[in-house]
Amino acid sequence: ASFQLSQRADTLEAARAAGLELQEYDLLDEPSAGLLDYLLERGGDLLGASSRCTVLVFDFGGGTCDVSIIEVERGPEYRLAATLRAVSRYHRLGGGDLDAAIVHEILIPRLLADNGLASRDLSWSDKKRRLEPQLLGTAEALKVSLCEEIRRLQGLGTYEARREELVVRQPAVACALGDRELTLRKPELSARAWEDLIAPFLDTDRLYQRDTEFRLVRSIFAPVEDTLRRAHLEREMIDAVLLVGGSTLIPQVRDAMARYFPEARLCVLPDVLGAQLAVSRGAAWHAFFLEATGRPFLEPVVFDDFALVAQGGTLATLVPAGSRIPYPPDGGFARRTDFAVPATGIREMRLDVVVLPDRRPVLHDRWMIPAVVSAGERITIEFSLSGNQAFTLRAYLADRPDVQFERTVENPLITGAGASAVQLRIEELEEELRRSGGSGPDDEERWTELAKCYAELRHFERALQYVRTALRLAGRPDPGLLNLQALYCAE
Repeated sequence: ASFQLSQRADTLEAARAAGLELQEYDLLDEPSAGLLDYLLERGGDLLGASSRCTVLVFDFGGGTCDVSIIEVERGPEYRLAATLRAVSRYHRLGGGDLDAAIVHEILIPRLLADNGLASRDLSWSDKKRRLEPQLLGTAEALKVSLCEEIRRLQGLGTYEARREELVVRQPAVACALGDRELTLRKPELSARAWEDLIAPFLDTDRLYQRDTEFRLVRSIFAPVEDTLRRAHLEREMIDAVLLVGGSTLIPQVRDAMARYFPEARLCVLPDVLGAQLAVSRGAAWHAFFLEATGRPFLEPVVFDDFALVAQGGTLATLVPAGSRIPYPPDGGFARRTDFAVPATGIREMRLDVVVLPDRRPVLHDRWMIPAVVSAGERITIEFSLSGNQAFTLRAYLADRPDVQFERTVENPLITGAGASAVQLRIEELEEELRRSGGSGPDDEERWTELAKCYAELRHFERALQYVRTALRLAGRPDPGLLNLQALYCAE
């Protein structure tokens, strides 16, 4: 349930609409579910003879890459307790990105060659929106069959000798493109091409996101490093690494994780189905523990201070590191009364909450005060962190509690893929266009700004596509748009 915030909010709203009241701990992070399944099925393998183990759970599925660090401890009578140290979710990194790489680096160039076409004979939209969806299934089938054969040869100890000659194939594919039909005659993927293709995803140095015109490239070690940093741990301090999710079945992924954590035990599920269903089974176990005991099996703990940025940039701790969730324990609100209005007549106050020590933002907002206030007037701050990881902040004038501010932030303990200001603006514009339908009175400007954003990332084919959309909405030969079109064509 560690979705993007909008997805999480929609999930909560759907539950309410269905008459389901979510209680504390009803939402569970996917890596935690995978670990819970492994502990209950084969916990002895994980702990061995020790009573405590620090586990990094690497959940690499089709569309996301989630990483958790969890401390597992064996108590009296072999009862297990677990504490969540850190979670990072990269919602734009998954096995689907590998499939897209096969499509755009191997299948589409071969499709163009088979049909006597040059790359620019097709637009960005033709390649991304029409051909890619038709070829993704073939790309995934090539990937799966090649990885199965690599695993088989590795088991026999003959993969290195067979690497150069290993090629897998799929049947021919006919792709519809408007009133044309293009045929990919021999879809194939060689072991050598696959290793070259996956190498950037396994890079341990280039951990930043790299976008191309058609796909995203990011190392799987970016969320791993992010989670280690947030947990204040070094690689050598990880005792075991648990691999769950269908994409961890890729032999190169397993080998790379083993090299990255040479001192840790590498824990894998014994079969394909086990790797794919571990999260679902763990969620069922989680529901059982909530029903039977009223508490979760894995109890999250805040490992960094939550602090309010007060006047002059000073920091006031709200939720101290080491606190168990929910905070406060009674599920209500904690309170601080040592704040005051900084100046007479002020009508706007910043309310910023950060996680220390790196000041990662949790809440960044303004309190528009609908009343005349005086310097020194007391302000009460109330705050809570629920078992479903929702952080709520309230502020009100102590003598006038009706003058109030309140905000809730979902999932403040989860970090996602770092995005630049341009990428964040792109996401905002694409969401606005999705909501408006893309052809409203203000959408010409949105499409134009979106084109400029993508051009800033040097995605010129996509930028051209959006300039043309803006021109169509304008319904006239707009000089500014035509100039942009010329510039992007030149690039």
